[in-house]
Amino acid sequence: MRAIAIGALAVGALAVPGKLDPTFGSGGKVVTAIDDGATAQAVARQRDGKLVVAGFVVQYGSSSDFEVARYTTRGRLDRRFGHSGKVATDFGASDYATAVKIQRDGKIVVAGYVVGASRQLAIARYRPNGSLDSSFGTGGKVLVPGTGFAVALQRDGKIVVGGQDGGGFALYRLKRDGSRDPGFGTDGEATTQFEAGSASVRGLAIQSNGKIVAVGSAVAHEFTAWTLARYNRDGSLDTTFGSGGKATALGNVLSDNEGEAVVLQGKRRILAAGTRNGLFALAGFRPNGKLDASFGLDRGVTTAFGSTGAGSVARALAKQRDGTIVAAGEAFRGGNWKFALARFSRNGMPLAATTTSLTDGHDAAQGLVVQPDGKLVAAGIADEDGYSGGMIALVRYLRRAGDQKPPPAALDSRG
Repeated sequence: MRAIAIGALAVGALAVPGKLDPTFGSGGKVVTAIDDGATAQAVARQRDGKLVVAGFVVQYGSSSDFEVARYTTRGRLDRRFGHSGKVATDFGASDYATAVKIQRDGKIVVAGYVVGASRQLAIARYRPNGSLDSSFGTGGKVLVPGTGFAVALQRDGKIVVGGQDGGGFALYRLKRDGSRDPGFGTDGEATTQFEAGSASVRGLAIQSNGKIVAVGSAVAHEFTAWTLARYNRDGSLDTTFGSGGKATALGNVLSDNEGEAVVLQGKRRILAAGTRNGLFALAGFRPNGKLDASFGLDRGVTTAFGSTGAGSVARALAKQRDGTIVAAGEAFRGGNWKFALARFSRNGMPLAATTTSLTDGHDAAQGLVVQPDGKLVAAGIADEDGYSGGMIALVRYLRRAGDQKPPPAALDSRG
């Protein structure tokens, strides 16, 4: 096991170079190689500024385990966490962590799924030192039928996980001890089917009134679409949203259309990020679930990183204190995939776009956090050759990364 800091490399020629934070890692970048390969799928920030990433590590060339790592504010593995900064958790099959949140008491909640004889939603909770919290579930772990791709924490400490079960949206709510909450849905689970096809939750947000907004995508044959649903506190669909609590948007055939992340813009707008027609996309929805035509450049939608090449996708979304919106993901530029970061005004107008290389292979951001000082941390995978399993990757940008108006080739509003 080793941690590697890679020096600055050239960014894509079609984007304005981002301003990396030179105080983080080596020139703003850190990658960590573990065993036969590893990746970060999500990142969260502790109150003390340390960064917690969750993903998975490949063991012995085949099966995988949850992998949680913690980094100091300078980008070094925190030796006080787990085993030299890392913790691997085995659920008994091939295990994939996809989401992470930090509770007010500092405990770390990680959600994902297990692929074995059947798929199961997997949740683990860790103490601040990286050990499993024995007061949660069975020895710190919970398994239920389904999958998990997103997690959110309610103000009362209950845990909401979004994923898929039975080919549709699935929301699960757990009590603080990891047991199912019988006051939510049916025995702690609420499921929703979409006529657009098989759907899964990829992003979750909880409104100030306790209602839960879920964003994801649906697939049916060659048709793909963004899907949204809003739930009441008890897990029932909120019928004031969309059609009976559900909404389908940006659907098309023979192209990639997927919702990946969601944040709330106060009470007036729901923001979602993902891909539209194979391009990095940001969309605004009104509280009733309809696209907000006043947002972006194309009747509620804005895309970034142009329409040439193999495409791009936004996988994480955040807001800065000044109201600007930041999305992170991946874009194909100069012959390989790179970390992609785009900034938009609060009304969805493009401000800047940048790509960052860590290897000459496939680099992709999966998670994003905004620090109190405005710096941006993107986490994901750096994969040199596509066969080695990859490495955990972190990039930290200064407050306004790529804060110049990009040339037309870097932005595309046509969708």
